[in-house]
Amino acid sequence: MAQERKSEAGGGRIKNMGPKGRQWLESIGIKTREDLERVGSVEAYKRLKESIPGVSILALYAMEAALWDLHWNALPEEIKASLQEQVGHTPPNRAARKGTGTGID
Repeated sequence: MAQERKSEAGGGRIKNMGPKGRQWLESIGIKTREDLERVGSVEAYKRLKESIPGVSILALYAMEAALWDLHWNALPEEIKASLQEQVGHTPPNRAARKGTGTGID
């Protein structure tokens, strides 16, 4: 991929994280963007999953996107797929869930 993670810190603030997300990250020792860069988004997500049951895969996307200086929704699909693989996340079968021709409508 031609785009690379950006290294500027933006004052240490972690992009894409609201008050609750920042509180969650602080609970696992991540207070700044530099902390997140040091730990990495995948490891940070694993730590969050251990301490906060039910944390969404979107938290992983938000952290990784922050390292790329992107909005979480702008994170390329191939990066999302790689992240899912790294954390063992299996996305739901959308066709089955929406009832689109699976025979179980």
